Amino acid sequence: MARKAEKTEKPKRVYRKKTDSNDSVKREPKTPYNWRKHLKPKGLDVEPQQYDGPENHPEYLRAEAAVQKDLIFAELDKWIGRFPDALRSLQTEAGEIRPEDIMYHLELISRILKNKYEEKEVIM
Repeated sequence: MARKAEKTEKPKRVYRKKTDSNDSVKREPKTPYNWRKHLKPKGLDVEPQQYDGPENHPEYLRAEAAVQKDLIFAELDKWIGRFPDALRSLQTEAGEIRPEDIMYHLELISRILKNKYEEKEVIM
């Protein structure tokens, strides 16, 4: 018959936390490691588009149009301010003001503004 090995009892281990010899200094608790920082954000699988400058963004275009509009109105106000003086000098020179004279001056203002602010096509 086979002999059975005698059972020897192993000593039980006791697991305890290490304690510092300097307990008077309390340490701040460690912040847990943020493993989520390595994950890719959802929905960004597509490559982001290159920044093409402010020229093609709507906010920039609106601001540009507002500035252009303000310049046109300032120029128009300047020419309308000169209008009465031109008519007065015309009246002293010619003696009377006719509707053709007024229309001429209005068209002159229109031509000046169109020439200054109209978009010009550049042919290369």
